[in-house]
Amino acid sequence: MNYKTQFDNWFAREYPRGDEVMKFGMWQAFEYAMELFLPGMSEMAAENIALKTAAEFAVADDLWVDLGDDTYRYQYCEWYADDLRAALNTPITDLFFNGKINQEDL
Repeated sequence: MNYKTQFDNWFAREYPRGDEVMKFGMWQAFEYAMELFLPGMSEMAAENIALKTAAEFAVADDLWVDLGDDTYRYQYCEWYADDLRAALNTPITDLFFNGKINQEDL
């Protein structure tokens, strides 16, 4: 389902007697917001994929030696540290969380 269909369904549910002028104005505002934020969202998604990949790697079964009592020893320290450090480079996410993201930053 695309954004327009989702919007139409939401509008019909929330404003069952809403007029078409109001609906058009709300859709225009939504499209404008998407134009502003979609490029930054793509970059943020790429950063999140890197973090997810690093997290998946960090908890992979074959990387840990079970020493018992919920104690584990990591087998490949160098690549692990490098992979996580690289994933922590998230400039767009950092701007967002620090409240400094705006159209110019995207």
